[in-house]
Amino acid sequence: MGSKKGIVWHSLYLHLAVQTGAIGVIALAFIVVPPLFRGFTRARSLGEITTLLGILGFLVIGLSVTGMDGHSGFFLGLGFLGSRSDS
Repeated sequence: MGSKKGIVWHSLYLHLAVQTGAIGVIALAFIVVPPLFRGFTRARSLGEITTLLGILGFLVIGLSVTGMDGHSGFFLGLGFLGSRSDS
C-alpha cells in the first residue's frame, strides 16, 4: 500500500487482516479489548493510568509497524499489568 509520494505505510492491523482475515482480527480484539476496558475503568475509579497508557502505547505502535518487537511487548505487558481482577 503506497501513497502518491511512494511512501509505504505499514500497520500491524492491516497486515494481520490481510494475512489471517476476520478470525485473526477477532483474536487480536480478544487480547486487546479486556485490558483496554480495564485500563479505562482503573483510570476512572483509581486514577491509575499505567494500564491505559500501556495498552494505548501498544495500539499506537501497531499503527506504524507490521510486527511485534520488544518495545510493543513492553507496552502490552504494562497493559496486562493492571488487568488482573484482584488488583
